[in-house]
Formats: sequence, C-alpha cells, structure tokens
Amino acid sequence: MARLRWAEGGGVKLRVLDGADSIGGTKILLDTGGTRLLLDFGINYKRFGAYFEEYLKPRSSRGILDLWRLGLIPPHPDLYREDLWPADLKREGEPLDVELILVSHAHMDHCGLLGVVRPEIPVAASPAAWAVLKAVQDAGKAEFYSETVYVVPRVQLEDSRALKSAGWKSRAARGREVRLTGGMVPNKLVEFLHRPPNPNGRALEPSGVQPLQGEIGGYGVRAFPVDHSLPGALAYALETDAGWVVYTGDLRLHGEFREATLRFVEEARSLRPRLLLIEGTRAGPLGRENPTEEDVRARAHEIVAGSPGKLVIADFSPRQLERLQGFLEIAATTGRTLVVLSKDMYLLEALETCGWLAGVTNSPSLGIYDDVVVSPQVWDRRLR
Repeated sequence: MARLRWAEGGGVKLRVLDGADSIGGTKILLDTGGTRLLLDFGINYKRFGAYFEEYLKPRSSRGILDLWRLGLIPPHPDLYREDLWPADLKREGEPLDVELILVSHAHMDHCGLLGVVRPEIPVAASPAAWAVLKAVQDAGKAEFYSETVYVVPRVQLEDSRALKSAGWKSRAARGREVRLTGGMVPNKLVEFLHRPPNPNGRALEPSGVQPLQGEIGGYGVRAFPVDHSLPGALAYALETDAGWVVYTGDLRLHGEFREATLRFVEEARSLRPRLLLIEGTRAGPLGRENPTEEDVRARAHEIVAGSPGKLVIADFSPRQLERLQGFLEIAATTGRTLVVLSKDMYLLEALETCGWLAGVTNSPSLGIYDDVVVSPQVWDRRLR
C-alpha cells in the first residue's frame, strides 16, 4: 500500500494512506498543524480484487480482522468501531486522533469503507451525497464495511473471536454523525436520515445531523460543488499553518454542472493554495476529444426515435442520475415510458428530500418495473 508523505514547518503533514497508485481507494490524512482530517475513506478495488470477489467477501463474523490482516484498511486502531474488534486481533498502530472525515462524493471507491469507522467521528458531505448513501444502504444488502450512514451493532459470541449482529429488538442501529454542506439542512432530509428502512424492524437511533461550519479547530474549511457523474460531488479547500490545501475529489467538465467545476477552479486559484491534490485517472493529452453528456443524450435520442414499436434497453452506471434524467426526457419527447427499478425510484425520492430533481418522481413518463419479489422490503412495497 503506497504511502506518500509531505511535510512543512509548523507541524503540517500530509500522508496518502491509500489510493496513490490505484483508481480510487482514496484515504488521505491531513494534519493542518492544529487538527487532523481524513479526505475520503474508500474501497481500493484493485487490492480488494486480489483477495475477494462477488461471492467471496470479508467475513462479517470476524469484524475488521480480514481487512486489517490483508492491509485493506490503514493500521490505526482508534479509527475503528469498538464492536468490530474480535478478541484475537491486537490493537497495534499509531493513533490518528481524526476530528473530521471529508467525503468528496458517494462512489464506493471514495467512501465505501466508512462502515468500519467509529460513528462518533463526524463525516462531512453534501446533502445529496448523504441522501444517496442512505438510499443505497436502505435498498441494498450492505456489508458491514459499507454501513456508511448508520451502523448495525455487533456483539461477541461465546467464542469471543466471532461476532454477530445484535438482536434487532434489543439494539437499534446507530446513525453516523454528519456535517452537511450548504447551510441549513432541509427538514425533509433530516426526517429521511432518521427513518429506519423497515419501521417494523430494527429501530434507528438518530445521529447528529448538523451544517458544516466554515472552520474546524480554528482552521478554515470550504466545500465547492463540482461536476461529476452523480449528484452532490464536492471539492474541498482546507486551511493549514502552511497555507491552503485543495483537494479536488473526482471532477469533470463535460456534464450538466460544468460551470460549477469552473467556479471551483477560480475560487481555489484565489486562495493561492500551497498544495493541490487532484485525481488523475483520466488525465491525458490536450486536444483529446471527449463526448459530453449532451452528445450522449443526442445520440440516445436519435436511436430511440429511430426505433418505433421496439423495446429500448439502456444500461448505465448506478446512480448516474444525469443519464437517467436524459432518458426520461427522451421518453417524454418520443411518447415512451422510462421504466426503472424500485430502488432507483427510492433513490430519486431520497434526492427530492434535499431539493434535487424536484417533482421528477411524479413524471407521467416514469414507471417502476414490476419485478417478482418474494419478500419485498417496506420501502419497496410502498413504491409499488
């Protein structure tokens, strides 16, 4: 696991704990000189793929042991949930004393290991990103390490090396402390974050949902919306004793929010940052042609309009809501209905709680695929 380091006078230090030589897996520690922050806490799929696959996962009955022993999480014991420590795993390693984890966006390669982190360590994110993560966790079969928004408590068995989920009647899930960007947090979003996925199942103990303040420990923190392939992506600027450090997260210039990225560039430039951390997976030579989302939408419209009387199947990345919006507009203009999975509709409803895609779930051109589900969850039954 590559660990890059940078240090300045006054105690300012930066360590790339993971993600320096891979796509995603980002975990960056920044010591501002007075407070310690983590930038993202994602899954390194390259390293995960060396040990695990779709039907071979880290053993939930062993807590963080597999992740720790295989070097898939940084060896700093004070980061991790007390209930995920099996009795035979020694707590060795430097404490980090992290005060805040800043999540750039809701892709798992940037936040997919938050589930192992202590829920009392606050996480900063955009309202849209946190709504997306709550919907994904509610509607999915979350592994213990991807319990991003709320955590299900574990208890030791008679063999203290083994763990299991606590009884649902006796122990509530616990919401993670979160600091959301953009000022006042919408009441509808707070209600959604505090709502358990199954009102008749395990209760959900509400977390502290508060606005992200402009500073932490006396050091400035600024968040900037940027264009990416899912809602709520952010870049951050963090004040240190050596000057500002800017972290871009993942960003692009070919989508609906291109202007947001350009505004971020100008505002970050005005800070005269001492250090710029930028993701470079798709960095390439100038002049290379990249299709925009408008190009994709135009081509898709051409194909759909030229296929009267035929079923059209569109496949695109999960949570790529801009692409979904595009196909919804195409459906409306060509007299068709866009049919989505119930979990996609649930995600759209979640985003409406924070002001994104207002009214889209009421579109007459949008429908839900009536899949056969033996035991649908409560949220699924409601949508149908």
